Amino acid sequence: MTGKLASDFLSTAAPAYARLRDLTVPLQVDGHISARALHPRWHGVDATQAVYFARVAMEKAVIAAEGARAELDVGEHIEEWARVGALARAASRSTASLLRTLSGSYHAERGTETLLPALHQMLAHQRPTLKIAERRRLAAECADTLIRAEAIISEFATHTGKRHREISAKRRNAGDPAKAAFVGILAEGWVFLTGALPGAYKDIDQNPFLRFVTAAWADLSETPSDKVYESFVQGLRTARVRLAAIPGFDASTYRPSWSN
Repeated sequence: MTGKLASDFLSTAAPAYARLRDLTVPLQVDGHISARALHPRWHGVDATQAVYFARVAMEKAVIAAEGARAELDVGEHIEEWARVGALARAASRSTASLLRTLSGSYHAERGTETLLPALHQMLAHQRPTLKIAERRRLAAECADTLIRAEAIISEFATHTGKRHREISAKRRNAGDPAKAAFVGILAEGWVFLTGALPGAYKDIDQNPFLRFVTAAWADLSETPSDKVYESFVQGLRTARVRLAAIPGFDASTYRPSWSN
C-alpha cells in the first residue's frame, strides 16, 4: 500500500463517518448536490432528501473502500505467495515422483492397483500380525489417499501460481484501489441523483462529479480543504465503463442495489 493511501484512507471507525446521517452537521458535499440539476424523481420532495441520499452513498463508498484496501493488504504479501507457490510446486513434483517410484510407472488413470504391492510390503513390515484381507483393505485405502493427496497438492500448486500472478498484475495496474472503489459507489449514487452518467472530463474544473467526489473524500477524511488530492480519474473511467456495461442500462431509471 502506498504511504499516501495509508495516511488519508477512509474508515467506518472515523468520527466523520458516524455523523454522516446527521443533517445538522454541514458537509462540503451538500453544496455540490444542492447546486445540481437533479433527476425529476427528486422534484417536489424535501430538498434534504437528495442530500441525505448522497450521504448514504458516502457510507456505502467507505465500506467499499475498506474492502478494496483489505484486498490490497493481501497483495502486500506477494512475496509470501511466491514462497508458498514454490513450496507447493516442489511438493507436487515430489509426490508425483514418490507415486511413480512406488508403482514403477505411475499413471493416475490406472487407479490404485499399481501402488498396492509397495503398500502391502510396508504394512507387512509395520503390522505383521494383520490378516491378509485387512492388509489389502488398508493398502487400498492408503493408495487412494496418496492419489487424492497428489491431486490436492497439484491443484494447490496451480492455485498459488495463479494467485501470485493475479496479485502481481493488480499491484502493477490497480493504482489506488480504495479510491477506485470509493469513486465507483459514488458514481452509482450520482446516476440515481442526476439521471446521467458522470462526465468523462479529466479536468476537475469541467467535471462536477469529480468535484463531488473530491468534496466527499475531504469531508470523510477531515483533510484541510486546500489538500491536493491524487487523481480520481482512473476510478471515474472504470466506473463509467462498468455502469454502461450493465445489460439494459438506462441512466434515467437506474437505481443502485445498495439503495433498496
